[in-house]
Amino acid sequence: MSHPSKSLIEKLLSLQESENFLEILLSDYLKRFIKIADVSFGSFFIFKKEKDVFSLAAMKKIGDYEKKEKILKRMEEEGKKGIVPHVLQTMKPYITNDCEKDPFHIPFRKEKILSEMVIPFDIDSERIGIIVLTSMRKNHFNESNLKRIEPSINDFLYEFLSLEFYRFLKEKDKEVYLMPYDSYLKEIFPQIRKISSSDEPVLIEGLTGSGKEVISRFIHFLSKRKDKPFYPINCSSFPSEDLIQSELFGHEKGSFTGAWRKYQGKIKSADGGTLFLDEIQSSSLRFQYSLLRLIERGEIHPLGSERIEKSDVRIISACSSSPEKLLDEGKLLPPWECTPCIGQKNKTLSM
Repeated sequence: MSHPSKSLIEKLLSLQESENFLEILLSDYLKRFIKIADVSFGSFFIFKKEKDVFSLAAMKKIGDYEKKEKILKRMEEEGKKGIVPHVLQTMKPYITNDCEKDPFHIPFRKEKILSEMVIPFDIDSERIGIIVLTSMRKNHFNESNLKRIEPSINDFLYEFLSLEFYRFLKEKDKEVYLMPYDSYLKEIFPQIRKISSSDEPVLIEGLTGSGKEVISRFIHFLSKRKDKPFYPINCSSFPSEDLIQSELFGHEKGSFTGAWRKYQGKIKSADGGTLFLDEIQSSSLRFQYSLLRLIERGEIHPLGSERIEKSDVRIISACSSSPEKLLDEGKLLPPWECTPCIGQKNKTLSM
């Protein structure tokens, strides 16, 4: 497994001091891609979602940024006919080993490009960017080049999305979690990406302080619910079942002692977003049944109310012991056994 020269925590901290930090990150990775592919030239484009365009973010070799305008002009001239537009339509890697005969290739400068490989990368069909690697030799690329580059692309996606996650939290004035380049977190990153693409409930297993909330926030950030609310709730902090039931599902005025006014509850407040329930095993089975009704039917029943309300919220729960053990002890309902689980293997993530 490859590791960057700096830890991710150092890179995140340096972000506060450098306005062109992303450019530096992209440039570092582009150097790596060029070295792995043993090519003459490479360029890195990042998709600007707010403008619906790809922006040239990094270049290496053959004049670097003095050629930037020519690169951008080429993309503009290509329109929908060039290799890059073709790749953006298919979102699949494209290799040509004879550019002069390739139907998509459009020459744009004096240097003859004879082989080219264009690699797109996305998260759950959301475009992130493309890498263009070119060679002055024919028959330069093959599938093995692509396979050697893929691990570095995964490394890049992990760091890039971690940085975007950091910025996302900072912009929303939330407590910023600085994640070090932890080998286990990186190991489960593909699993986190896969889980974030669905609305299924998730169960995270890990010791107290092992980073379960960080993972749940990362899943939320990578999901379509990113711009909706995220609420963390520690189930062990409620002394009674009525209080946690009220906090999440809401209550009517006078439904219990101290209920002086109507309260809609965190589930309704988080509508469209994500609810993170830590220490789920501390809650009663009756409360867990209420959660299952929410998960299966999207329905909630506020305390003291006869009405059933609809809500769209994703549930991510966490426990500090193995789900199997908690099921045997009667602290978890059987349906939780079928929930996708991210296991921490009793490893405490550095925070």
